Amino acid sequence: MKAVIIKCLCQTVLLVFPLFAYSQTIDITITNIRSAKGQIYVSLFTNAEEFKTEKPVWERFYDKSTLQNNTFRVTVSDLKADTYGVVVHDDENGNGKMDYKFLGMPTEGFGFSDYIVKLLKRPAFKDFSFQLKENETKEVTVEMKYL
Repeated sequence: MKAVIIKCLCQTVLLVFPLFAYSQTIDITITNIRSAKGQIYVSLFTNAEEFKTEKPVWERFYDKSTLQNNTFRVTVSDLKADTYGVVVHDDENGNGKMDYKFLGMPTEGFGFSDYIVKLLKRPAFKDFSFQLKENETKEVTVEMKYL
């Protein structure tokens, strides 16, 4: 009797709260990586506040073992349709953080989705963000910059 009640409750929960699988994907090509040392850190932001406070909605470190011709590829799947911005950090010394020189200049590489860093100032979220639509696979390129 208990098993029947539990089965009915589980079926009811699944009807009321269906399991959603997001089908949106971002394919990221990271270019201009200067060495195979360390790891690549990829993070996704969905708005300017997250970017400002450095609190990504998704983040992951990758070993550079698949690096080819100074290029690395990452696929991020199961995302909801939303606005995204990709930020990449080349953590060459593998310490899990961005390292800076005396005046606050990064000593490791960094880059943003479809945005080429030209000036020595941090871009606004709107400069590198994009819309990821329903059932879309979006391809973005991040060109690493080293100072």
